[in-house]
Formats: sequence, C-alpha cells, structure tokens
Amino acid sequence: MLERGDSGAAIVAIAEKWRSSEAEERVRIEGLISQLFPWMSKKDIYRLLSGRILDLREVPSKKILVLLPLNGPLKSLATAFLNGFSLGISRSLQIEVIDISKGLKEARKRITRESPALIVGPLTSQGAFNVKGLSQKNLVPTILPTQYNILLQGEPLLFLFNGGYLLETERIVEFSMDTLGMKNFVSLVPNTALGLSLGKFFHQKVKERGGTVLFYGMYSPNATDFSEFVEKLKGLEEIDGIYLPIATRNSLILASEIRVAEITAPFLGLDSWGGEEARKWSRRGVDSVYVATPFKRSSSIKMQSEEILEEREFRLRYISKFEEDPPLFSKRGYDTARYINRLFSKNGYLSSLSTWDNINRSGPFYGISGRYLISKNKRFIKIFKLSNGILRKIQRRV
Repeated sequence: MLERGDSGAAIVAIAEKWRSSEAEERVRIEGLISQLFPWMSKKDIYRLLSGRILDLREVPSKKILVLLPLNGPLKSLATAFLNGFSLGISRSLQIEVIDISKGLKEARKRITRESPALIVGPLTSQGAFNVKGLSQKNLVPTILPTQYNILLQGEPLLFLFNGGYLLETERIVEFSMDTLGMKNFVSLVPNTALGLSLGKFFHQKVKERGGTVLFYGMYSPNATDFSEFVEKLKGLEEIDGIYLPIATRNSLILASEIRVAEITAPFLGLDSWGGEEARKWSRRGVDSVYVATPFKRSSSIKMQSEEILEEREFRLRYISKFEEDPPLFSKRGYDTARYINRLFSKNGYLSSLSTWDNINRSGPFYGISGRYLISKNKRFIKIFKLSNGILRKIQRRV
C-alpha cells in the first residue's frame, strides 16, 4: 500500500472507515495502522485516525521546509546546496530555510504546528535518522538529496536520491527467481559502505523468496587480481546467477576473469551495467548480464544537446551570481529544486499526503548532477539483457 503511489489517499480512506465503525472494527483498523506505522504509539494512532493529524496534513500548501546546518563543519556544503537550490526553485513556492546546526527544536515546532507539504534535508545520514521521527509522526514526506545510508530507503516517508539501488536489487531478485527460476546465487560486492548495504539487502531478499546465497564475497575497489574469488566459484556447483551490482573497471575485470574460467552463470547487475564501459566489456566476452534500471538510454543528439545546454546555462548563472564554479552540492541543490517544481507543477498547492503520493508516482528524474529514481515504486524498474554490447529490454517471460 505504501509503495504504490496512493499512500496518503489510502490513509485518509482508512481513517474515514475507522470513524464510522463499531468498536471491534476500530480495534482491527488500529492494528492495521500499527503494522503500517510501527513507530506510532497508541496515542499517536488515535490522533491519526480521529483526524487530529490528518486534518492538518490534508491542508493544501506551498510551504517547503529546508533543513540545513548553516553553521559549523557542514556550513560550506549547506551553503553550496542552498545556492544551487535557490537558482532552481519556482518562485511560486514558499521556501523556508531552518538552520539545524544546534538541533531540531525549531524544526520540530514548525513541522508540528504548521502544514508544510514537504521537508528537504538534512545533508547527512545521522541528520536523516534524527529527522526521521518528525517526518513519521507528522506524516510529512522528506526528500534526502545527497548520499545517505541506503537502508534509510526502507522508511516509507523518507525519499533518497540514491535509494534506487535497493529498488533495482529487489527487482532483479524478483525477476531472476520468479521469471528465470534461479535459486542458488553468488554475491560479489565492493568492500565499501554501498557495497556492504547492497550485499546485505540482496541476501535478505533472496532468503525471503526461499533462495540460497552460496558464496558472499567482498573485493577491494582497487583490486585487479581476483584469482581467489574465481577459484572459490569454480569449486561451487549449480550457480544460477552472480550478483555483481556495480559495473566499475575493477568489477568488469572480475567479471572477465569469471568468464575466462568458463563460469557461465548470468550476471545480475544494476543501472551502471547499462553504461558504455560495460557495453565495451560485453563485446569482449563479459556477456549474459541481466540489468535492472529505471533509466532510458538514448543516443539522441537532441537529448544530449539539451542536457549539455542546461548544465552550461546553470553554470553561467551560478558564476554570475556567486562568482565561482558550481560545486557538486550546488548541482544537487539545483536538481532537488527542479524535481520539487515537477511535483507541484500541476496542482500548485499540495497537502503533505498529496505530496507523498506524487513522489511515489513520479518516474525517473534526469538532472545535471546525475539520474535518480526518488519514488519507491518498483514498477519504474525495467529489466534488460546485455549481450554482445547491446542492451535489449525484456518484454515478457523468457
């Protein structure tokens, strides 16, 4: 329910049913809400269903609260983000920036008493964990625009710019097991925070569907000799698929050595396997790769020209106003603003529940700092097969 683009509307319908129900049915509905929102106390559940929270969260608004540490060690990053954000955000929206350098007291007061449609920030994983409770208790969606612990993606009201990795992993597990009938896997991930999170998540999803991870390996991002991994894989029987999520030069060398050793199990990869470097290696023998990605790839000269022009225009505007080249955080701030403009483009005013729904309905976003899937809706993830350098979408079961 919470991942299908109708989360806010569903909660309103449940609350309306609760108000018109007898005691026994109310208890059942309260139990359902407790499962959906395990962080809520019985008192909070009553406030939600009786309308004391929903009445405020259904109020249409243009107010967006931006939570940034404008002083202290993260000041320069926050300032860069805010500079880019200011160049991209629509003037029709009401933006209020709150300095959270010394804590969340002001933010807590504003979120609880007012009716913001959306929260943006903060910039760190620890800050996101701190804000999570405010977002959850008040049913206000929060966009986390930089790099975070991707396991935060499991929180229904937190939306990560880098959360697509988990959706892609979940989708590739579903496809490989339900469509291809795979049961036995090998997982090879880089020994980084991202790699460890992906490996853990992949193992969890395979186990949930009754599969087995025969071998779980972590390689150094700088490694070039993978003979130890290859020998281990040669000693395994009945490998159905090899989860090698990130296509970097090092992981592509690993994939090549696996193929040289005549291990033919398909690779299971995420979006980066659709890039040009992976395609080159595919033509050299790193073949049979299933790729989960929400993004279209086009060699259209028009599309490429539009992307180049937009980034150039942003750079010129940034230099003109701030007298320096835009750093990455400024580009991410600009992309965050453009994405928010898209959420509000049709309605102008949105309640926080409607914003929640709109985010889950929103498809892939192409920005000047990268490509992002901010929605938690898996229907946007498509499966492709990479073979001999050609990426082909899989239209039906194989």
